[in-house]
Formats: sequence, structure tokens, C-alpha cells
Amino acid sequence: LLAGLNLTDVDNGADDDDPSVDLSTLAGFPAQWTNTTNAAITFTIDVTPKFIPDDPNADPCSGMTQQISITVEPTPLAEAQDIDGDTDPLTETICHNGQIQTTIDVLAIDGHNYLVESISTSGPVGGVASAPYTRADGETIDPGMLTNTSSTVQTVTYTIRPYTDGPNLADDSGDPDDCLGTAFDVVITVEPEAAAQAVDNDSNTDPNTETICSGDTPVTTIDVTALDGNNFRIDEISNPDLVVGISTAPVVRGDGDLVEVNALTNTNSTPGVVTYTIVPYTYGPNGVDEDGLGDDCPGPSFEVDITVNPEPVGGNDTDETCSNVALNYDLQDNVNTLGNSVASDFSWTVVDNPDVTGEMNGSGDFITDNLVNVTNTDQVVVYTVTPTSEAPANCEGATFTVTVTVHPEPVGGNDTDMTCSDVALNYDLQNNVNTFGNGVASDFAWTVVD
Repeated sequence: LLAGLNLTDVDNGADDDDPSVDLSTLAGFPAQWTNTTNAAITFTIDVTPKFIPDDPNADPCSGMTQQISITVEPTPLAEAQDIDGDTDPLTETICHNGQIQTTIDVLAIDGHNYLVESISTSGPVGGVASAPYTRADGETIDPGMLTNTSSTVQTVTYTIRPYTDGPNLADDSGDPDDCLGTAFDVVITVEPEAAAQAVDNDSNTDPNTETICSGDTPVTTIDVTALDGNNFRIDEISNPDLVVGISTAPVVRGDGDLVEVNALTNTNSTPGVVTYTIVPYTYGPNGVDEDGLGDDCPGPSFEVDITVNPEPVGGNDTDETCSNVALNYDLQDNVNTLGNSVASDFSWTVVDNPDVTGEMNGSGDFITDNLVNVTNTDQVVVYTVTPTSEAPANCEGATFTVTVTVHPEPVGGNDTDMTCSDVALNYDLQNNVNTFGNGVASDFAWTVVD
């Protein structure tokens, strides 16, 4: 026998020495031939018909020898190629709107087409070819771009069957007399289009916008809907108004996380807008989160705008007044001159000075306390002012101080004196203040009742 050919005897039920049997009516040779190579093998058999008489003394009669050529095709064989490197050639994961990379290597007969016999899907996968169809040796199992319009992974199962041309030596696409090999399945997992949405935690009816005060942390979160539980990527952060405290992009956050984890500060005079570009993604063919890079599959991006209203900024300042002369300190002028000019409302607290009366906590645009200092030295009163931007923003700024020096008022005492007519008075007014009052060096003026 030729190498690669095996012969198995088969009883075809015929009496081969019966002259009444017409060999042309036999189904075939009384044998099963098996080709264990990966190519067709052709061999020839010389067939000589021979009649053996019943009389043992008579010579047999031989006919003309006929040569029969027989081609035995190998068992059709093919295998999937592990193109994606996941160690399993029969599985592959692709992105939404991605193309299958898995190819089929036809081993027997090498170079022959293979049959995609059937295709089944687990859900709404688009772009799948219509089976059955044939593909060439080495080609991908489906040339289309597959889409997954659900929010979960879906699978497409391709049943692959190798075949040879069979008795008619023609490729009939696996039918009717083609010789079929053993079928096997290739399962393609199609990830959904990555998707996410902003969550409207501030109840302003637009989840993609939020307004906060300077010094606050945004409350907008990102809900990853496909695949649920995946991370999302903040691809870019635009900050033309120089708001302070923003994160550094790109940065990856978890499903349900805040778009910004830091408190944002705006000490400018106008609102600042920070724009976050959000990119959801799935983990792609290798199933590994690569922060939206590598073979991860990005979905459509969208933007979240955070408006940061400014906080009013004032500056520490000083003022002075005489005892018993009402203050008139303009707090808005402080913000306009020493700060950022944000229109504001004000409130303040004052540290009690036991040597001064008239200090009060309060609110308004002016501090107008009437401070009284009856000691003989200057006294200091410190106001701590909290500015708050006007409605509707109502953003509280950092406190600043107004330190007021209260000069003492001289205090004298009612006194009497006597003199003779036509004798000039010499009443010492400073001595009166020194003796009866607080000793403050003073100048004096007086009036007299006629």
C-alpha cells in the first residue's frame, strides 16, 4: 500500500466467483480506504476478470486486465488561528463596530475553502453575515463590522465545517457530494458600545451642567451604563478662566464617582467655567483595563461644564476714629480696592475691648459703630468681616479684618473757683483733666453764659 493509505476489508455480500455477478453492479470495491495525510492520494488497481470452471481439471479463463484509478481524499480538517493572543483560538472578544480577526487554517486539503455552516447570536448583534457561506483558507470567519446595540456583552457562535470536493471533484460549497469533516464552533464576544451619562445631583434639570460656589466640590457623578461597573476616563479638562484646584487630565475614575474630587476656587471677578471631556470605554479584546488606551474600546465622548461662581475677596485694612465719633467704614469699597470687586453683602463679628464701648456684631455695607474710649491711651477694636456675593450666587468668601484705632476723648470734671472783682482768673484746664478726668493732653475751647 501507499504511505498514508489504510485498507479495511468489507464484506459486500457478493459472491465474487459467481459468474452471474455483473461487476458493474457492485457498489464499490470490497474495501474502505482511509487517507491519513492532508492531501488527496491517487493510486491504480489492475483488475483481471477470471472464470474458474466447476471442473477442477479445466483451466481457468482470464479476461482482459483493466486498470482502475482511485483517488482517496483525506479527512477534511481545519483549525482556528489564535490571532488575538488569548491562548484560546476558538474564542475572541471584539469592540462594538469591530471586525473579527480569527481566521481558519484549512489543513486538509490545504488551500481548500471552508464552510461557515451556521451562525447563532445571543442578542442584538448587527453586521453578521448570513450563513451558510464559504470562506477561503486563511480568511477571517466573517468580513463584516459587528455591532452590539445592547448594554451587555453578546456572543456570536460560528459553526465551521471543513470539506473536500468529493467524487465530482467540484467545490459545491459543502453540498451535495462534497465530503464533510467534523464541525467546530468559534465564539465571538462582542462588547457593547461604551456608554455613560452624567447624573443630575444638583437638580438644575441639566445633568451636564452644574454651578457651584468657589471653595466647593462639584457633586456631579458619572454613571457608566455600558458596561455597567466599568471605569470612565476624563480625557481633557478645559480651564480658560484659571479656576484653581482642578484635577490633572487624563484621569480615570470609577463608575459612580465624582467628575471632580477637589474643591474648586475662583477668586476672579466673574464666574469661571471648567469643561470636563468624559470618555466611557470597555476593556477590549484582552479584557484588561488599560485606562481607555491600548486595545480598550472607547465610546462617544461628552462634556460636563462646571461653573464656579467667584467668592468675594477683601483685604485686611485699618481705620481710625475719635472716641464717640461714629465709624463709616465702606466694606464694598474694601472689596473693590483691595480684592476682586465682586458685589457683596457683609456680616461681621467684633472682639470685645473692655476699654471701649459701642462695638457690636452686625451686617450691612458699612460699619457705623459709635466707639467710645474714655481711657487715656489709644484703644484697638478688631472687626472680622465675612463677605458673601449677592444673590443668586450667595458665595461666601474668606474673612478679612478691619482694625480700628479709637483715640481717647479727654475727660474733665465740673469744678468751681472764686476770684475778687477785677482780679484775672488763671484756671488751669489741663490740670482739671489731669485731676478729675483721664489725663489726656488736650486743647480747650469754652463758652460763657452772659
